[in-house]
Amino acid sequence: MNIRKYLKFVYLGIRLVKFHKSSYIAYLVSTILWIIIVVCPALVLSPNPIKTLYTYFPGILTFNIVSSGVWTSVDYFRFYYYQGLTDLFIECGVGILEYSIICILTDGLLIPLISFITIFSIATMYVKISIMYIVPKSLTMFIIGLICSLPLFLLGSTLTGIILVLSPVEVAWISLFEFIFLIGTVIPPQFTSGTLSFIIPTTLAADLLRAAYSSNYLPIDLLYLLSPIYFITISTISILMGKYCDKVVKRRGIPIRRG
Repeated sequence: MNIRKYLKFVYLGIRLVKFHKSSYIAYLVSTILWIIIVVCPALVLSPNPIKTLYTYFPGILTFNIVSSGVWTSVDYFRFYYYQGLTDLFIECGVGILEYSIICILTDGLLIPLISFITIFSIATMYVKISIMYIVPKSLTMFIIGLICSLPLFLLGSTLTGIILVLSPVEVAWISLFEFIFLIGTVIPPQFTSGTLSFIIPTTLAADLLRAAYSSNYLPIDLLYLLSPIYFITISTISILMGKYCDKVVKRRGIPIRRG
């Protein structure tokens, strides 16, 4: 694996931000409106709004990261496909894995993090608490949680890519597919069995972020132990799926879909 090549892809993604300013602004506004309409009213009715904030909002951050990966893949295989750019990417050696790495810092980290800070700040105003509640109690756990969430961006992207190249499924179904990632993130592990919590790949990353606010489900020592294993495992699976996806594209092409 050529590390320098992938670092250049990351740098390219940073340089491309200026071409997508309006899209990022629209994403942030859409996310903020959804949170204000759906989540904030529930906070007002919660008997313990601070606990609710610390339980659900870290999970929302993780979900936004993996969801961004899903739609990065949709852009690559659908939006750019109809513009003829996907073929250009492939000819230049930029498959779905490489394109995901190009987008990982901006779409996978920066935009979800800005969205998280914004909606968390708005939520503190709803429940009339200090905005300082947004500051993690453990910055170390928060950083580890963010790092472990990044492979989920790649996982969401490459898994969606495989679905899109192996079937003529319409994009509307992808909108339903991404709801699977709500389990373990927005839907915390308390609503699943202990065994299932270890199986669902989104659980540990979200719980690391929850641990930064002392609202974690899994023990801290276990989270520290599992985080490097988790990062390596999810990254490896994502890389293998990305390479497999590119092989399928070279062999079979990209299915034409109506929606």
